[in-house]
This record gives sequence, structure tokens and C-alpha cells, in this order.
Amino acid sequence: MISNNERRLIIDLSRFRDHLPNKKKTLLQQFREEEVLLKLALKQVVETINLEYVNRYEEFFVGFEGSFGSHNVTPQTLNSDYIHKLVCVEGVV
Repeated sequence: MISNNERRLIIDLSRFRDHLPNKKKTLLQQFREEEVLLKLALKQVVETINLEYVNRYEEFFVGFEGSFGSHNVTPQTLNSDYIHKLVCVEGVV
């Protein structure tokens, strides 16, 4: 992320499944709360690696890839049950 001069870190969900299975479930079910913590942790890690880089940007972001399981939906199946949850929407726009 730093070497590409980006502000978003892409995380593969399989890493959570392999190393922290309970965290993956929490991440999918309570994404709003978890997102805040992940962004804060990312900023702290980047700060320890490159303080100048942190001062250049006000905020850092996380993105996700991989298997979303039952949270992989289409625009037709996306409904209010998924509010504040992490989902992957696949479809033609």
C-alpha cells in the first residue's frame, strides 16, 4: 500500500478464516464497529512504518476480497437485513 502511494489496504477474507475464524464472522455481521477499529489499527501500523506517509494523509481505508459466503448477494437480493454488515454485491450495472 505504501509503496504504491495508496490509502486503501485490501485484505483477503481467507486470512481471517484461516487465522481468526471468529473475527471473520464478527467482521461480516458487525462491520460498522469493526471498520472503525480496523482503520485505526491500519493507521497505527503505517505510523510505525513511515511517519511521513501518515502525515501526508488524514485517513486510511480497508477493502476486502475473497469469499463472502452468504454475504455475497446480487442487487435483487440485497435488502435491509444487510444494513451495517459487510457484503459483496455482484451484478451488472
